[in-house]
Amino acid sequence: MTFIAAAISAFAWTPSPTQTDIVFRATCGSLKGHRVNMDPNGKSNIEKWTPELYPAGPPPNGTGTLTFLSDSTDTGHIRVKWTSDEQLLPIVFKSETQISVADVDEFGVWIFSLYYRAGKVIVTRQTTNSGAVGALLTADCKFVGK
Repeated sequence: MTFIAAAISAFAWTPSPTQTDIVFRATCGSLKGHRVNMDPNGKSNIEKWTPELYPAGPPPNGTGTLTFLSDSTDTGHIRVKWTSDEQLLPIVFKSETQISVADVDEFGVWIFSLYYRAGKVIVTRQTTNSGAVGALLTADCKFVGK
């Protein structure tokens, strides 16, 4: 009986959760900049630049607030949330002033570059999707940590 009670208590024990330390958190405001529309196939040389604005905040007046979270559980990725669900994106570049992550989909790539000393983010889009081939956007960010 003592053996069974000891075995049950051994299985009932759960280790304490691992401590997660926040490396930094960034909340960025409205993204603004320009997008370029052109033919990715090169059949037309038409290139049209237009202003682009993604207001921060929940829809219908906003397009989501761009947030970043880096924690100690995965130093090779950063959690990014904007208009869709949170994504865990790989870090593609890191220096003393900048950290960049990439989001690749079926049409191309988004690059998010955080400049934490300047309190800014630059977002670029490169795609083969007809219509919106590229974009260059920027926003102010509030950083906690780092």
